[in-house]
Amino acid sequence: MHKKLNSDGSNLSIIVQGAIDTSMIKAIVDAYFITFPKCEIIISTWKNSRLPIIEGVNIIMNDDPGSIDLSKYGGRKHDNFNRQIVSSLSGIKLASRDFCLKVRSDILLEKKNFVDLYNNFNFHHELEKIKNCGFFLVNNISSKDPYFIYPAPLHFCDWFILSTTEEMKKLFNVNLIRENDLYFSKEEKIPKIYSKLSIPKIKWSVETYIWKEYLSKYIDFQMTNTFDNNKEVLDVHDIFLKSHCIISDNETIGITMKKKMYTKIKNYRLYSEYSFKDWLYYSEKYKHSKMRKSQLYAEIIFIKFIKYLYFVIYKSLNPFYVNKIKLFIKKNIE
Repeated sequence: MHKKLNSDGSNLSIIVQGAIDTSMIKAIVDAYFITFPKCEIIISTWKNSRLPIIEGVNIIMNDDPGSIDLSKYGGRKHDNFNRQIVSSLSGIKLASRDFCLKVRSDILLEKKNFVDLYNNFNFHHELEKIKNCGFFLVNNISSKDPYFIYPAPLHFCDWFILSTTEEMKKLFNVNLIRENDLYFSKEEKIPKIYSKLSIPKIKWSVETYIWKEYLSKYIDFQMTNTFDNNKEVLDVHDIFLKSHCIISDNETIGITMKKKMYTKIKNYRLYSEYSFKDWLYYSEKYKHSKMRKSQLYAEIIFIKFIKYLYFVIYKSLNPFYVNKIKLFIKKNIE
C-alpha cells in the first residue's frame, strides 16, 4: 500500500528553485502556505540574490555553475541546463518530509487538486512496471508524446515534479554536463528530425537527460540523443508512462504560470505534448476514473486533429491565418 500525500502538507516539502523574481516570490510562497499550512518550503537560488524576508521559509544560496552557450548550433545563448540540476538537487537534499514537490519559481498554486490526483493514481500495472522505480506527477508542458509530431521519448516535464523525497534525490543526482557533450561529433549521425522540425542540433534537452539518467538506474537501455526513439527506448517510455507517472495540465493540477510568455498557453498550442486525457487513455488508468474508453478516445482524436491543424498552419502560413484558427478553437474547444 502506497503512503498517501496529506492534504495539509504535513508530509510535503516544496522546493522553489531557480532565479527568483522578488516582485512575485512572496505571493507565490503565501499561496503554498495558505493551501498547505503544515508544509515545508525551501527556496534554492543563487548567491548574491536579493530576497525579501519570508517567514517560515528555508533559503539556500548556491554557487552558480553558469549557463551554457549553445548559440553555435542555433540554441540559446544562455542555457540553464546545469543551473536546473544544481538548484534542484541542493534544495531537495534539505527536504525533511516524505514527499517532495519541485517547482519553478514562477509557478503559482491556486488549488490542491494534485493531492487527490497523486493519491488516486499512484499504483503500478503489475505486469508492466520497472522494478523499484518511483512514481511521479509531472506537468504536461514539455512532456512530449514521441508518437505525435515530436518524436522525443523520455522528454517529461522538469517544471513541476512530485514524488517521494527519496526518488527526487535520485532524479536530480546526475552529473553536470559540458558544452561539448551537447553537440554531435563528426562520427555521429544526426537524426533528420532536427532539420524537419527546424530546431537546433543540440544532442540533449535537460528534460530527456535527467529522466534518461534516472531510469538508467533501474533498467539497462541505450539512448544516444533526445530523438533516439529506438524500440528499446520506446518500450521504457511506454512502461514508465503506464505505471510510474501521471501527466496532467495546469488546470487539473491547480497551478498557473506567472511569467507572461507562459500565461496564455492553451492545450491546443501544446501540439507535441501529452494532455491529461492522453495520459489517462495510454496509461489505461481511465478504468479508475469516470471516463468511458470510447468517449475518451474520440475526444483525444479530435483534439489531436486540431493540434495537428494548428501545427501545420503555425509552421506554414502567415499570422492572419494562425489567428483565424485560434479564434475557431477558442469558440469550439476552450
